[in-house]
Amino acid sequence: MLQPGYQKHCQITNKWTIYTFSNFRDFSRTSEDNNQIQNRTSISLDSSTIKGMNIYICPFMWHNWIGHTIIEFLFTDNKTICLTVESELQILKQYSIIKGFFPGYRIRYIRWSPKDIINLRIFRHEKVYKYPIHLDILAIQNLFQDLVKETNKCENKPQKYNLIFNNCTSWIRKTARKHLSISKRHYSLLFNTFLPNFLQKLGVVKLSEKKEITKKI
Repeated sequence: MLQPGYQKHCQITNKWTIYTFSNFRDFSRTSEDNNQIQNRTSISLDSSTIKGMNIYICPFMWHNWIGHTIIEFLFTDNKTICLTVESELQILKQYSIIKGFFPGYRIRYIRWSPKDIINLRIFRHEKVYKYPIHLDILAIQNLFQDLVKETNKCENKPQKYNLIFNNCTSWIRKTARKHLSISKRHYSLLFNTFLPNFLQKLGVVKLSEKKEITKKI
């Protein structure tokens, strides 16, 4: 049996620029991971109203070299959505970095509210760093649409998780490559916690704008 939060897939449909997310996660929690109120809903978002984008880096092992990547899209009507790739976990089992090197996990694309995903990391006592992304709005809108396509593609044809080659950061890199002038060689970065430094070289991130999130939202 899968852990809570992994049992239902997020289904995404669209008509023109309107994208509807079914089984959208908006869990509430007051303390630990297992003390949560599960809430799934359906939301509709207009990609033409996207006004900005942030990435969050959450280091958690190997002297903060390994971490988790979260991408957040901001809309003019004050709606937000976070997109992540997770390794699908069975109930009562924890993530194993050794197992992550081998095809033991399946990839699960999850669409969350910021309150859900950010607070989850805070309650796990992980560091959470936020970086605004400086890209042309049209490029951000196109990136959003492409990431939706990747989600549906993965749900129709399941993929295996790999800590190095197919993880929570590589899917962003792969999709973003056509929106930025980046070679495959540059995008072979192993440690995703160095991603903001690399994006700063491209003029997409300013490290001076880094903000640590220390309280639940």
